[in-house]
Amino acid sequence: MTLSGGQRQRIALARALIRRPCLLILDEATSALDSSSEKIVQQTLQQTSKGRTTLVIAHRLSTIRHADWIVVLKDGVVIEQGSHDDLIAAKNIYFDLFKNYQGETLNVQPIEKANINQSEDSSTEITMDQEINSVPTEKNEEIKESFVKEKTELLIDESSPGSLHSLINLLKLNSPEWPYLVIASIFVIASCAVSPAYSISLVEAIRAFNECTTSARMKKLYIFTSIMFVLGIAAVVFRIIEVRFDDEYEVK
Repeated sequence: MTLSGGQRQRIALARALIRRPCLLILDEATSALDSSSEKIVQQTLQQTSKGRTTLVIAHRLSTIRHADWIVVLKDGVVIEQGSHDDLIAAKNIYFDLFKNYQGETLNVQPIEKANINQSEDSSTEITMDQEINSVPTEKNEEIKESFVKEKTELLIDESSPGSLHSLINLLKLNSPEWPYLVIASIFVIASCAVSPAYSISLVEAIRAFNECTTSARMKKLYIFTSIMFVLGIAAVVFRIIEVRFDDEYEVK
């Protein structure tokens, strides 16, 4: 079974949202969707973004219009930032792009002037190049070169084998959390060991009835029932600590 780009993108979004993450990072999350599907998915993303931090990386202005804070980058430098209304009032690059985007949604342009991509799920979408090419400002070429450069850098980064290096950097970033991770790992291992230990103790307690003498039988029963009692208390303690850890370090 072969899935189109749009179908794979919707599945990836569903898998990310069903986990209820505290931080949601969307990199061109609706790039492979057609206009109608994008509108539905965008409404869902706006609803699910409530109560969590959401970072959206996009060239489509429709995906960031309702963002709380918009940052416009050029050559890796922030040239504009603010809300949608603030950036529109500033009448700079964001204003030019948004005005051009509105014009494209209201007016049908000639086909020979449009740069059209045919997506894998048979949907037609207008790319960011068209938006930049038709911006009626003297900054047109500079903006286009910046986006082309950024796209090239992204392709280079994706092709480089840096999984181990990325993992090491991720561990370094989480270094302040290492003590908590070690403590949590120890309690998780201990909590998981309770059930097997309890099962073994129960089996040994039952086998104690095979002893010939009453004293030996009572001695074994006392030992293994005591172990089971201690394991029960330990399970309660581990569970309380687990709940406290979840409540303490969960980002809401």
